Amino acid sequence: MKNFINIKGVTYKIPERKVKELKAFLQDQGLQEYNLEREYRSLICNLKSKTARHLRVSLNKIPEAHHQVVKALLVEQTAKDLEQALTPVRRAPEGSVSVPEALIPLAEYRTSTSSGSQVGRGELIIPLLFENACVNEGGNAVCDVTISGINWHVKNGKPQSGIRMGSAKKKLFSATEIYKELIFAGVEPTDFNELNQGLLKSSLHEWAILTAMDEKSLYERMSHQAVETSIGDAAGIIWYNDGLLTFTNKDSLSLDSTTQFRSKLSTRGFEKILGE
Repeated sequence: MKNFINIKGVTYKIPERKVKELKAFLQDQGLQEYNLEREYRSLICNLKSKTARHLRVSLNKIPEAHHQVVKALLVEQTAKDLEQALTPVRRAPEGSVSVPEALIPLAEYRTSTSSGSQVGRGELIIPLLFENACVNEGGNAVCDVTISGINWHVKNGKPQSGIRMGSAKKKLFSATEIYKELIFAGVEPTDFNELNQGLLKSSLHEWAILTAMDEKSLYERMSHQAVETSIGDAAGIIWYNDGLLTFTNKDSLSLDSTTQFRSKLSTRGFEKILGE
């Protein structure tokens, strides 16, 4: 059996024959065996009743598969810091919200696998920061989080830079009506496999002629349908970047490019493509 211990970022492999000696030494130093549940209960007891209640409610709004991670990251913080950090926002989300320093480790957490319980940066922090909020369970969830009954996608990135949206077939640009119209008019389907900003800009003139539309109207239709298909019934995207959550309504998003038929959306799409 392999035994590893990490001390301040340095990992040591402990031979099995040395494990008993190490445990005996630690016990001689008065150190108890680490127990996460005990540490978490101690944390709850040191919080004011209102904060403790909010924390318990928030944990129930996060998929159970991530409870241990949330507890482990929270017990690393002091009760005093968490008292200041765990004050949920009551107003409807808009603009940007800074993540308190004590909650940054939780905001930065993401899973490294594509399992059904996968979460990205910025997701697990939502129920702790906002009232009536939850993280939706499962890799096939319609959206990542819900706040006061409103669905949102959560993406690690900047609104101006944009991000590629989901790879599910119904979310691809090929699922839009305008895509079907363009293909019917003679545009090659492979054109949308790697359609960067430059190619999109240069292709608009030819495609506009094929569809008897002007370039601006064609792009606006492409952009609107790409956003609607990618976002679905969510209100928009919550961007997480460097301790900041930025709420962007889907009306402010536009098509930036496509890769493997996945639409890349940003708040600067119109500017990048039409120069407006």
